[in-house]
Amino acid sequence: MRLVLCERRLFRLHLACIGLLVAGHAVTHFMRRFGGDPGVHGLWPMFNLNGEHNLPSLFSSLAMLGAAALLFVTAGAARSAGRPNVAAWYLLGAVFVLLGIDESLSLHEMLNRPVREALQLDGALYFAWVVPYALLLVVLAVPMQRLLGSLEPRARREFLVAGVVYVTGALLLEMLGARIWVTEGVQSRAYYLEVTLEEALEMLGIALFVRALIGHYRRVFEAGLEPTPRGDVPRPLATGSLT
Repeated sequence: MRLVLCERRLFRLHLACIGLLVAGHAVTHFMRRFGGDPGVHGLWPMFNLNGEHNLPSLFSSLAMLGAAALLFVTAGAARSAGRPNVAAWYLLGAVFVLLGIDESLSLHEMLNRPVREALQLDGALYFAWVVPYALLLVVLAVPMQRLLGSLEPRARREFLVAGVVYVTGALLLEMLGARIWVTEGVQSRAYYLEVTLEEALEMLGIALFVRALIGHYRRVFEAGLEPTPRGDVPRPLATGSLT
């Protein structure tokens, strides 16, 4: 299967959409704060990065589902080419499907109260859903480590950067936000800034991952080239190329 996508153009478009959503969030927040209308004529709920069932959540959900589709395409190409870790590609695709559905329906929010009460959590873990999701991340570490080890050096670096950016926003800053929520409240300036940075990093992490995934696919399965372990002169794949 041939991907007629240019990762650079798609990445620029992805960044432009993220910029517009963050700008919409900032502008409507300013209008809400100083304009006297808490809802800004319906615009604040539509652009609130911390909201549900609005433009940012829809965009993030579609981006994750798009990444899942690319992962399944890559898994199929890897299976046809006889490459290793095919199951890990499919597993990662399934994880992104779940993340996309979760982003759309906010399923993780349902875990907050039961997990918080069961484990008696507070402070940075007040948003208690981070605990089961962090455990899931640990469980996925082994197959993902094997998958990363089988990638070309450039793709490995790009995947790692995308993962670090996304996890920093989705988990680490979420815990910082929980701490601010408890100590300063949801209306504080610190919480607003944290939410803005958190959501922006999550969207940026997905954008970086999609770019890296398309680039890997094009280099390995369309061009039929695989860099050496040192990342120097590429050589033809023994299994041939897919077009």
